[in-house]
Amino acid sequence: MDWCLVGDHIPDETQRFGEIRVEATNLHDWAGIPTTTHTIPSSGRGPRGFSVELPDAPQAVLINPPGQVRLVSSATISPPAFDGFKVSTNTAAVFNIDDGLVLTDALSQVATPIASLMTMLSGAESSVRRLGLIEGDISVNVLGYQVDAAAPKSAGELFLYRGDVDNDFLSRWLDLSPRVSPVPQILAAAWSGEFATVDTEALTLATAAEMLHRRLYPNAVRFSDAQIEQAVEALRDSMVEEPVKESLLNALGTWWADQSYPQRLRGIAEPVAEAVPSAVGKIGRWRNAVHAQRVAGAHGLGENEAGRNPDILDVHALNQSLRWVLTFRLLLETGVTPEQLAAVAGRSRRYEADSRQWKYQLPDIFG
Repeated sequence: MDWCLVGDHIPDETQRFGEIRVEATNLHDWAGIPTTTHTIPSSGRGPRGFSVELPDAPQAVLINPPGQVRLVSSATISPPAFDGFKVSTNTAAVFNIDDGLVLTDALSQVATPIASLMTMLSGAESSVRRLGLIEGDISVNVLGYQVDAAAPKSAGELFLYRGDVDNDFLSRWLDLSPRVSPVPQILAAAWSGEFATVDTEALTLATAAEMLHRRLYPNAVRFSDAQIEQAVEALRDSMVEEPVKESLLNALGTWWADQSYPQRLRGIAEPVAEAVPSAVGKIGRWRNAVHAQRVAGAHGLGENEAGRNPDILDVHALNQSLRWVLTFRLLLETGVTPEQLAAVAGRSRRYEADSRQWKYQLPDIFG
């Protein structure tokens, strides 16, 4: 059994829900919606006032799935007692989906992308803490697979906040996430420290870079159809022996026209390098290093071009850079401007610490 649904009875798994309420680790901090005020007398003496004011929820139009999203604030107030009182505030993302979503799609298209985004922004595992589904008089809370009610409300240090971007940022992210999946999930796993070894992370991130380029540019080629056809005709008329000719013809007819891995890697990194140059360093050397790391991992080659096993600290430093580059590229694709990205990178202590590490470890690339 994957889930326990607490609340009203639903007929079967095809039940669609028009309202989806998501609470996730770091969402409240990211939203940054002020809800409490503290009034101090000008003299500094006398009664102090505390008030809770829940503002109108910021909202935006969803692109895919079509609908609307609101960031709804809530507060829990304990009664005054001898030892004081307590006010706890929270924020939930409430989605009103035009055609509704079934439970599995509510997770994959809404809740999980939010958790992945919060993980990427905080550098720490962020989980779906609560998932509520409503359709008419039917209301259920979801417990179980991919929903961790015991997950922390806050974790890590957020790189970017809602106040740094516009109100449509979350809508654009939910539109982008399925188109580039599973890259956000891979990055979330990397930031959460889920990879057992540095080498595993290196190969996975290097593969994710190519995957991201293919998702963003599905028609990217280095040779036109006419050029490939010309090469095929010339090869058919050539004196090349049949086994070799057949292999070359097969390559020309399938993958040969595609952009190479180094080309795709550069295509991913260039917009990031323009916004945050320190993330990439010397882009040609960075590209070559990531390419070599991918080839070594994919083909089981333990030695580099100099015939030595790569230093594990070098591999880790390059992993850190690639992790940030892929994260930055996703943020740019979500509508964060280069200027906004440069500004938040400049104030981030996490980014500063990581960039200092790769500059020290890989001076030929980042020096």
